[in-house]
Amino acid sequence: MNTSPWSHHSFTAPFTTTGRAALVKAPPWHYAGWLLNVAFRFDADAAAALVPPAGPTHRDGLRALCRLAGLYGWP
Repeated sequence: MNTSPWSHHSFTAPFTTTGRAALVKAPPWHYAGWLLNVAFRFDADAAAALVPPAGPTHRDGLRALCRLAGLYGWP
């Protein structure tokens, strides 16, 4: 028997007595993920030979960031 004075059934806000307005359902939650950031500098003339033309180029931005990410969830 639950003797807690807390009458709300939500796990996350907004807390309600029915629990139907919660933004996230009650746990258990199962998530896995990964993130890889690679920041590098490059020579624009050397890189131009490796990639197809993409319209106007900006030769002053010789820095780049490549972000790879994966997030997986299951019930």
